Amino acid sequence: MLSLFERLDRAGVPALRHYLAERWLSTNEVETLASAPVARAARLAIVNEQDAARAILNQMLTPLSEYYTHVDVEEIVMNRPQEVWLKNRRVREGLLWERVEAPHLTFEIVRRIISVVANVTEQPFGEDSVPTVYAELPGGHRFTAAMGKIVDYDGSDPRGSLVLAIRQAPRKDIKKVDYESYGLEAGKLVEPVFKVSDETMTYFGSMEILQQAMREETHVLISGGTATGKTTLLDRMIEDLPLTRRVATVEDTRELRFKHPNRFHVVLPRTETTRHFDEKAATNLLTRMTPDVIIAGELSTRNAGLILNLTGTGHGAMMTTIHAESPELAIERFTDLVTDSRSSSDPKRVAASIRGKFLIIQLKKVHGTSRRQVTEIRLPEITASTSISGQP
Repeated sequence: MLSLFERLDRAGVPALRHYLAERWLSTNEVETLASAPVARAARLAIVNEQDAARAILNQMLTPLSEYYTHVDVEEIVMNRPQEVWLKNRRVREGLLWERVEAPHLTFEIVRRIISVVANVTEQPFGEDSVPTVYAELPGGHRFTAAMGKIVDYDGSDPRGSLVLAIRQAPRKDIKKVDYESYGLEAGKLVEPVFKVSDETMTYFGSMEILQQAMREETHVLISGGTATGKTTLLDRMIEDLPLTRRVATVEDTRELRFKHPNRFHVVLPRTETTRHFDEKAATNLLTRMTPDVIIAGELSTRNAGLILNLTGTGHGAMMTTIHAESPELAIERFTDLVTDSRSSSDPKRVAASIRGKFLIIQLKKVHGTSRRQVTEIRLPEITASTSISGQP
């Protein structure tokens, strides 16, 4: 079956085809064009399409659909132009994510794809106004994308960057999973997952606790006064994260740099930002991008609620820093930052949530020297076995 573009070309109106392709017309605009004084064959080509805009969308999605419709692929993501990461349904050679070079998917091509998705689904989109798009593609595939200065990869492009994720719709041709697929067996109870919050972790040395926290992707809060090396320690801990992890950062200015290739950065300025990209929008974007770990800059009124929200979404471990002189003061300050931005929040519940979720590392400067040192590591107060069984 000929595409809309091909039909228009055969009808002898390439100029109209170009007009459609450049403007990414809405359905109403296409219908208006259909009654305009253009060649009869061209009018028929448009009218005979039940949804001309969706035909354009299908045409534009072709460079991506070869990836996200593959039977072995669960999801695809883009963290920058000309590169696609495939999340396979099964681990291949020890890897869940597979990198594919895609030189045809340039910044401009991806921008046009996002624009037409926004038009077809009647959403506003603009890199400097509404920089995110969420939609369901033909076939039921879930689409999420953002462009502009709110996202970054390596700081090399003054326009910012792009992030995109497409999760494949459930397939009928794949064998259905059973309870055994989730590790369940008849007559056996689930064993609690071993995490750093277990009491047995107290038998580890302090360095091993931090290393284990990275391996187990535990929520981490690094506390300390000014110039105590909070970000420096966080950078060092990130080095212990396996390079196979998908990592996201959210900062007001880019400070954190790391080598994980499957990464993206969300920039959430404290003062200058689009009015359509706030804490809630950042939460939605981060959770739909399926990171294994989310690393935030220093806690502030602007991001504290976002960070606490993200710890409960199941979308990876959260790691951040805070200005405080002790773990207890860190919890108090974190709580204040959340309640200052959300007047309806219950301080006691917020504090209890922080205590139960975060491993807190306290830093101090050694008096009279330039040295900094870890003075305390406080484990989350709720043990893994308690959180799983629900029993005291």
